Amino acid sequence: MKLYCYLQLKPIKQVKFVSPIGEQIKAIDPSIIQFEADNQSDLYHLKRGVEFIEESGIILLHLDALPNEKIGPLSKLLETIRRHKKSVSVIWEGEHDMLSKTISMLNPQKEYQLNKIDWEEVKNAFAASL
Repeated sequence: MKLYCYLQLKPIKQVKFVSPIGEQIKAIDPSIIQFEADNQSDLYHLKRGVEFIEESGIILLHLDALPNEKIGPLSKLLETIRRHKKSVSVIWEGEHDMLSKTISMLNPQKEYQLNKIDWEEVKNAFAASL
């Protein structure tokens, strides 16, 4: 299973309820599962995210973060990726020092800035995971 995981670290009033690149992800491969959560998400919702991560073979992690926001319950998702040694690539939108340190422990295959994504490279990475 292929997973696109959109995680936001923002105040609740700034949370987007739809990924800004969800349509591009669908265009790459309609079978990619899309999961969205934020640092205010409830544990029931995050449990489903953990299940998706455990079942996935490859993960594209999109991190939309403001510098001083707490990681909060999203740490459970990131720990699941680390513990299961999942193949992960990261799209960064914003900067967050603690999150950067956490992500470095996941040994990402590739890291992109949202405004500098090579969509062909992303597509090839997902195609190679079949």
